[in-house]
Amino acid sequence: MGHFFNLLHTHESRYGYELVNGSNCENAGDLCCDTPADPGLSSTNMDYNCHYIGWATDANGDSYEPDPRNIMSYAVKDCRDSFTPDQYMRIREAAFLSNRQTLCNHCTILQNGSITSNTSISNDVVIVNNYYMNANHILISACHMVRLNNSVTLEKGVIIQPQN
Repeated sequence: MGHFFNLLHTHESRYGYELVNGSNCENAGDLCCDTPADPGLSSTNMDYNCHYIGWATDANGDSYEPDPRNIMSYAVKDCRDSFTPDQYMRIREAAFLSNRQTLCNHCTILQNGSITSNTSISNDVVIVNNYYMNANHILISACHMVRLNNSVTLEKGVIIQPQN
């Protein structure tokens, strides 16, 4: 499931190996800067308490300190139970890609159209894409998020506010 939501393994090398100091985290490894660099966890470099016991070093000679609890690692399955905030952000962003919007319950998706009369839109998540809005009173409110994507034109009385 992690791959479906645009997550990579913490030991990913497709973009190059991430350095332990994190200096290349934005363009190497799993592309998440809050996951520690990972040499490739397995049952051979972990103890029974979910600790890394390997001796691998990166290109700078720095010793790895990977996170055996990260779900996207290859740590022993019983150890893996968490994502980082950057990984959660990638999951949320992937969930709202057009090919995944069917996963969104309690969503209003406005796409390729317009609103020209007074209206009120309320849901947990409101996504607006390629839309024109022009009326005396348009209220968009959401418990979680309002996302305005590509070519959204807001004119006159458009109000966006969180729900209480």
